[in-house]
Order: sequence, then structure tokens, then C-alpha cells
Amino acid sequence: MAKKQVSPDPKVVAAAMKRVMPLLKKFPKELQPKEAAIQAVALGGAAVVRRTKTSEESDGVIVFGGDLVIDGSFGVGCVCIVLGDLVVRDALTATDQQTYLVVGGSLRARGLICRGEVRVAGAVETEVAFVETSSVLAAKTIAADLVIRESDHSEVTGKVTAKKKLVLDYPDPQALSQLQGVLHAKAFGTVAGDDDLFDFTNLEGALRRGKPWRAGSKR
Repeated sequence: MAKKQVSPDPKVVAAAMKRVMPLLKKFPKELQPKEAAIQAVALGGAAVVRRTKTSEESDGVIVFGGDLVIDGSFGVGCVCIVLGDLVVRDALTATDQQTYLVVGGSLRARGLICRGEVRVAGAVETEVAFVETSSVLAAKTIAADLVIRESDHSEVTGKVTAKKKLVLDYPDPQALSQLQGVLHAKAFGTVAGDDDLFDFTNLEGALRRGKPWRAGSKR
């Protein structure tokens, strides 16, 4: 998987900081790195601002000082700050409830699996977005073919333009039936003896293969 980071000049970093800092203040105080530390790391080209002890899978604060382009899929399991735009060819996954991702520009990905908090200063563009219960997807605008909220406690904030919006609220058969009508069969699995239940990990796999949609589906 190729990663490309383009570092901006100091003026660009300063402008990005003005967009990023209000978003960071939405996170728990103990996870908020100091503005000076973020700026120093962004200009110096280093990656890790400081270590945290929130969980074994979320062990650091990472800063990308400009635009970040991922030629594949990208899993984030920590506090991650992208000062510029973030582009992910396949699936962007916030891997657990301890994930906090901030993007100072726009975010574009084939699919977005949101567990934890994803906050974007600009626009989000994606084919399909899944937001887990007690998770947050917030942006100025969100454009998608399909937005799936696991429950009413899945927070989606911003101006949302989507061809289809669904709230699963298990075991709602109507919502599941609508998903089965548009998503590839590989986005579903067997859970506790029940066949064809939606599984976001399977959806992530379908996104990685570039085939999230059911053939011939109207979306």
C-alpha cells in the first residue's frame, strides 16, 4: 500500500490549524494534544506527537502535516490528525471506539466505516458510510450513495446528501431487506445462527475488493 504525504508551507499549516483546533476540542480533554506540538510536528516532518494510554489498540497521536493519499485501504486506531485533505481509494476504517480522526480539509473514500469519532472541517464524499452506535461522523457536508446508522445513537452531523439513508435498529427486517437490495452479498454474514445479517467487517472487505454493490442494484 503506497502512502503519499505532501507537507505544506508554514502559512498553509497555520491556516489548517485554525480549522483543526475547534474539532479537536470535541474530543476528551486528555486526548487533546497541544496546538504548538501539532504545529511543530507538522512542520518538522515527524509522525508521533505524544503517546497516550487510552487502550492497547489506541496508543498515540499521529499528525500528517498536509494532504494524505492512500492507494488502498486505511485503518485508524488512534488519535490521527490530517491537516490537509484525506483521500482513500478503498475503505477508511475507524477501528474502535477509541479512534479519533480529524481532517482539516476534505475527506474522500470509496467507503467509510466509522467506529469512534471522525470529524472533518470540509466535505465528505463516499459511496457508502456506516456509523456504529455511540460513534460520530461530523462534517460540513456529507455526500454519499448510502448512509447506514446502526441505531438512533449513531450521530451524523452536517448537511447530508444521500440517495438512501437507513437506520438498522436490529432486528428491523425492513431496513435489512433494503440493504440486501443494494449491497453485495459479501457485505452480509451469519451471526448467532441468523443468516444474512449485515456485518460492517464484511462490508469493509467488499470495499477493499472494490465491489460493495449488488450487481444491477438501483442506488
